[in-house]
Amino acid sequence: MSFKHTDNEIVKYVIENSVVETEEQEGIRKATIEKFPKFSKMVSSIDQMQLLKVLLKMKGVKNILEIGTFTGYSALTFALATNDTTKITCLDVSEEFTEIAKEFWKKANVDSRIELIIQPALESLKQLKEKNVEKFDFVYIDADKSNYSNYLDEVYDLLEQNALVVVDNTLWSGRVLDLNDQTNDTVAIREFNKKVKNDDRFDSAMATVGDGCTFLRKK
Repeated sequence: MSFKHTDNEIVKYVIENSVVETEEQEGIRKATIEKFPKFSKMVSSIDQMQLLKVLLKMKGVKNILEIGTFTGYSALTFALATNDTTKITCLDVSEEFTEIAKEFWKKANVDSRIELIIQPALESLKQLKEKNVEKFDFVYIDADKSNYSNYLDEVYDLLEQNALVVVDNTLWSGRVLDLNDQTNDTVAIREFNKKVKNDDRFDSAMATVGDGCTFLRKK
């Protein structure tokens, strides 16, 4: 019997046999479902986060940038996967969603390592460049899809050589394959996927984990 990646049975099997969550990670998921049920699917997929946790431990990252934080599950995962000297800068526009993030970051004793900036991410990226901040060795992009290409271009000068950029939702629940779907987000993701394949600034790979994620290494 063969399975497609989207089959619930195989995804459930992967999660049951690989994912290990802390009490605080589980707490974020449950709090998000309780307070924002219509948006709860926006929480990063836990199988993807398990993979990134392993990669971060292998890479030994020191300075992380997250574009799109929502209720803080991914940032918490990154903090738990790194040591006490690793800094995490989170960019988001919602005070309401990130209240959950701040609550559970504090419970997990990682809040002192996370800086949350509330304003449009493109503005924040420009300000970070103006401040000449320490370059990032890991970036996670999971924000408004129409700006994916803009985020990648703006963040480029903030990356150190060999930095890893991970972009979420690049399969968009399979809608990238439906050419009748010409909604803004779907079109933007299709264009982004085409762009990075031919972007000679990066080595790239796309994986089917979660809702699809693209890995980009700055050359």
